[in-house]
Amino acid sequence: MNKITPFLWFNDNAEAAADYYLSIFPDGRKLNELRCTEAGPLPVGALLAIDIEIAGQQVTFLNGGPAQKLSDAFSFVIRCESQQEIDDYWANRDFSQGIDLVSVSSARHVGRVINRLEIGLSTGTARARRDLSQIDVGFEA
Repeated sequence: MNKITPFLWFNDNAEAAADYYLSIFPDGRKLNELRCTEAGPLPVGALLAIDIEIAGQQVTFLNGGPAQKLSDAFSFVIRCESQQEIDDYWANRDFSQGIDLVSVSSARHVGRVINRLEIGLSTGTARARRDLSQIDVGFEA
């Protein structure tokens, strides 16, 4: 188990998000789920929180209500070793999985999906990371 794990706050669609990521990563699995009882705060049986594991990374999703909003600034990144591995991800997975996509971008060595759950999923190779590290962004240390 990872000592530090992402914890994402959803209004009311944490279960849909978990199902989405479990469908993309075939080795993914549900670890724990907490459903509400008569004590609340949601209706009896409604999902409050779920822990899943995708690609060896534990993630917790919470149905916490509208107080906090997700941003597409958050993204799960799939670190691929080759262009072929990226191509395989894009060719062999339906990233929409019944969820409307806000945007999809794909270029050599990288790709990014942002869905209506407002979570990005990105692919990238080591070469892309090296190339990005070479860019002069105009900041001086």
